[in-house]
Amino acid sequence: MSKVFVSIAFLISTLILLLATTIRPGAQTPEPTPPRKIPGINVPDVYPLACVDCHRNKGGDVDFRITTLMKQWVVKVGPKLLAAAQAAAPPGMKLAGKHPKVDFALANIPGGCTPCHGRNSESAPPFSRLMHSVHIAGGAQNRFVTEYQGECTHCHKLNVNRGQWTTPSGPDKP
Repeated sequence: MSKVFVSIAFLISTLILLLATTIRPGAQTPEPTPPRKIPGINVPDVYPLACVDCHRNKGGDVDFRITTLMKQWVVKVGPKLLAAAQAAAPPGMKLAGKHPKVDFALANIPGGCTPCHGRNSESAPPFSRLMHSVHIAGGAQNRFVTEYQGECTHCHKLNVNRGQWTTPSGPDKP
């Protein structure tokens, strides 16, 4: 009987201690943290065409348009980007270090990329893995993370009426 009494006493004293430290007479409830700003959800989306809108912006002296980048990639993909692409590639695939010439795909970015970079591709890194590897991995060393906060809705657009996510496609812009 004494063990039961000690256990009950311990439980009661623990409960009293918890209540005493969490409920204080006259204490005000802290203000809720405001929601983070999510483009296209609770703040305007300045990149409604995703890849096309984001990549048309020049970063200083660098032209980030996909058409400009592709002209470089058909000659040589830089070591950092190649490492990210290799990480996204299917097991056993060794990337060549340059991208095949694909003018047709540039009329519909990123939709024109998915015939080769499809979900189950065995000839190229699947698009979603490749994009997440390039745009999210690397933390503070990744420009998308530091300048765009790695915000998913810059690429993925929510149709709030249907509850459906999409990634829009379109031609590259000057």
